[in-house]
Amino acid sequence: MSATAALPQPAENPRRFTRAEFHRMAEAGIFRDEERLELVDGEIVPKSPKGPRHQSALRRIARQLRRLFSEEHWTIMEDSALGLANHRERYPDLLVARGGEPEYEDRIAEAGDVVLVVEVSDTTLTTDRGAKGPEYAAAGIPEYWIVNLPERCLEVYREPDNSEYGTRTVLYPSDEFPVESASGTLISVADLLPLH
Repeated sequence: MSATAALPQPAENPRRFTRAEFHRMAEAGIFRDEERLELVDGEIVPKSPKGPRHQSALRRIARQLRRLFSEEHWTIMEDSALGLANHRERYPDLLVARGGEPEYEDRIAEAGDVVLVVEVSDTTLTTDRGAKGPEYAAAGIPEYWIVNLPERCLEVYREPDNSEYGTRTVLYPSDEFPVESASGTLISVADLLPLH
């Protein structure tokens, strides 16, 4: 018989938090103000910090989206809560939701409100493709962009079906493409990427 002590086993049914509980914890001050957290399958997980290139890309993308979507009918949110399911709440880099700002004064955007989600990937490409993409597709988000900084390209995902997108298009700085939720208006990939 081995004298080695048995390792503790993970709980069969770990405690999963709901979005309502997550919000109550935030309101009660359980999290520090500087903490950037998301709720993923009932677990509270930290978000990656944003470097200068990431922030530069966000500013450029937000400027282009504000040009395409009127403030009267659409709201562009940066790093704002997006309700995906009872145990899942993400904070995408950018999202475009139906309705003007007053629509979201007392509530967060839900998946059914959103026509476009954008993630800027510098160090998070694996998560943005492998975890977030399927979550956004499962929630029915019609269009998902990954602004891929290391490869200086844009990945456009469309046609959500269950937990995957039916189409994936990779575009480069010399390309233009139609933004479906903005009546097919053309946008230049170069306008979304940092200069260097």
